[in-house]
Amino acid sequence: MMKILTTAGFVALVGVLLVSDTRAAQVVESKIALVRFNCEMIRLDVRQLQTSDALTRVGLGRNYEFVLGRLMTNMNSRLAQNQMDAGNLLAITASFRENLGYFRRNYIIYDRLISDLLAIDCTRRPEEFYEKLVAARWMRGEVRFNYTMLNQIMEEYMAELTRIEEELW
Repeated sequence: MMKILTTAGFVALVGVLLVSDTRAAQVVESKIALVRFNCEMIRLDVRQLQTSDALTRVGLGRNYEFVLGRLMTNMNSRLAQNQMDAGNLLAITASFRENLGYFRRNYIIYDRLISDLLAIDCTRRPEEFYEKLVAARWMRGEVRFNYTMLNQIMEEYMAELTRIEEELW
């Protein structure tokens, strides 16, 4: 009896997986059809997004460089000159510098994916266009993650700086 249930359970599981794969394929096919049908509108949206993201990236990059170079590094140096323990701030600064590198690299990859995407004729090669679109969307999520991490690290730095200031008083 147990063997029959196990076999029946396996057959049911395979059936669910096959239905899931079929549904997933149908979803992808419908999205590819939408790409083909809305090709020019999608390309226009992607171009606008690329322009907007580039401007945002430049602004964020400048701000992050300012925070790292003018604020964090200078504050760490002043604390060291005054022989104050800034070990936590140094570690946070190193983490910020590392994550800023990830942000830069991931944005470059994202921008290349968008450029590659725009080079594809989506009416003739909608499958390839869709695959690149999915990859670019995923990479944009990675850039967003880096942005979030950098902001969290700045908050950590400010909290540690506040803690040091409170110790002084």
